This record gives sequence, C-alpha cells and structure tokens, in this order.
Amino acid sequence: MACEDKITGNISRDCSYRPSQGVLEAYLINLDDIDKAASTVTSTSISLLTLKAGAKIYSVDSVDTGLGLSAVGSRDAYGMAYTHTQRLRIIDGNSATWARLDEMKNGNFVSIVKTKGASSDGLSQYKVGGYNFGMKMTTDSVDYDAESGTRGIELTSQEGSMEAGSALIYLDTDVATTETFLSTNLFTV
Repeated sequence: MACEDKITGNISRDCSYRPSQGVLEAYLINLDDIDKAASTVTSTSISLLTLKAGAKIYSVDSVDTGLGLSAVGSRDAYGMAYTHTQRLRIIDGNSATWARLDEMKNGNFVSIVKTKGASSDGLSQYKVGGYNFGMKMTTDSVDYDAESGTRGIELTSQEGSMEAGSALIYLDTDVATTETFLSTNLFTV
C-alpha cells in the first residue's frame, strides 16, 4: 500500500491581500524546555504551546534584515523532509551578548518569529521553526569590514533530524492570547 496523501480542498488566494517580506521579532526556546505532551500541534500549526516548569522564552534583538526563518523541503526515499533555518544578525558585540551566543554553540533550539505579512485573515503572523527536532548552530561569523562587526548566526535542522513539514503557524486562540503567552514567559533580567 502506497503512502500517499491526497489534496482535499482548493488552494485559493485573497486578491486584496499583499504579502510583506521580513520578520519583526524573533524568540528562541531550548528544545528540551517545551512540554510536547501538553502542547497541541498538528502538521501545520500549534494552537497551544506549553513550557516545562521554570522554562523561559528568550528574545533576540537584531536588525530587521537580520532576522529570517526559512523552511525548504526536498524529497528523499521516505518522502518530503524539511530543513528549517533561523538567521540572526547580532549588532551588540559586548561581552554579555557574546557570552549568550557562546552558550548557543551546542544547544538545540526552537524559534518563534513574528512576520511582517501575516495572512489575509491576520491570524498567521507567528511562525515556529524546528519544533520537532530543534535547530543547532551551524554558522557563527563576524566580519568587521563587510558586515560592520555584526555577528551572523544560523541555526539549522540537522541531517537525520529533518522536520516533517514547513514552519508551523502559531496561534493560541487569538493574536492577543498568543502575545500574552510570549510576554508572560519571556526571560527578564
């Protein structure tokens, strides 16, 4: 028996909606800090994200053009597998910031981004990358000439731990509830 999915509805577009490129905000969560048993997730979305006791969400302050989440799928012998990549462009080169980046070298992360272009209904603004297996640091570069001393970080899905689908849409009831969850669980100094 073949493992084939079937399309079950039309793919349409709202002609009045014009998508925008870019990411407004980015957050990181340690993969091990997510309580997956208590979270509600489908193949395309998260409607309830639950953290383990004491876990926090970490914001990433970056230039707008330095935040980017991408998901690229390719077919292998087992079907489609997706590589998720979270790009960060870190401006502040102080010792505290660099210490945080050093902590990330061997970590495994899930990212949440707030995109500029949500959707025609305005409910798909938040996207999640690396939910199933996380993303690890694959690039850490600094160039004091070409990039003005900013530090480029990429977190990427690892070979053998590819995601089952594209980035997930994150909406907990409504946008206000989603944003309350993020702000309530955000790490503060």
